[in-house]
Amino acid sequence: QDLPQLKTQARQAAPFLVDVGQRLAMAVDERLRQVVPGYQSGTLEALVRKPADCNHKCRLICYHEYGSQEQRAKCKGMWAPPHKDTGLLTALVPGIFLEASNGERLPCCPDPEVGLYVRDR
Repeated sequence: QDLPQLKTQARQAAPFLVDVGQRLAMAVDERLRQVVPGYQSGTLEALVRKPADCNHKCRLICYHEYGSQEQRAKCKGMWAPPHKDTGLLTALVPGIFLEASNGERLPCCPDPEVGLYVRDR
């Protein structure tokens, strides 16, 4: 309700993100074909198919401010529990940051200690 256009804009962005993923898959396939003996061209591309033929997932995540410094310390500064993306490719869009008191959109993240952290297994 605070961002009435969000649902529509997110749904409009999804096909673009899928297209970018498909193009990236083609580029990765081509590079692997060049450097990995026996690599079958199109392997990754075949797994990242058109939306009608594949089960792409999109999700919106809403993070809230910490209620206190104690809560921040307990969560080790993370706004949400770590999670694992199970897809072959993950497309991210920039976050939207709002002032909690009035809902006004902020130009950037107000907390310099947060961000995206990627870990390998």
